[in-house]
Amino acid sequence: MQPTRLYIGIMLGFLAALSVGCFVFFNGMSGASYMTSDGLRQLLNFIDKPRYESNLMGLIYSLTFLVAGGLFLLLVLLPNESAFVQTAPSPAPQPRRRPLVGARRAALDVQAPAAPAPAPAPA
Repeated sequence: MQPTRLYIGIMLGFLAALSVGCFVFFNGMSGASYMTSDGLRQLLNFIDKPRYESNLMGLIYSLTFLVAGGLFLLLVLLPNESAFVQTAPSPAPQPRRRPLVGARRAALDVQAPAAPAPAPAPA
């Protein structure tokens, strides 16, 4: 298995666990409170305020990491710029040719540079 696919699978599992956590914390909040109406507005009454606040903090935590993990997964899934670069098609292969014996010998014979001529003696 490729490391990228394994990493994506782990990230998806992490995001699924955070989604389940959001659901659990939201249900815990609704179980610790109830809404009433006095005719003009709705009021939130608490059955167990510490449990409600604990579930609220858990929901905020889960939502924060769910958004951050989703954005990080999106960053991993986006292709890099080399995926968008179009390369020119390669030319058809050409048969290899052997160089001629004389041409090969001429290429191997390297002549040393000529020494400068001595200057004439002053008279």
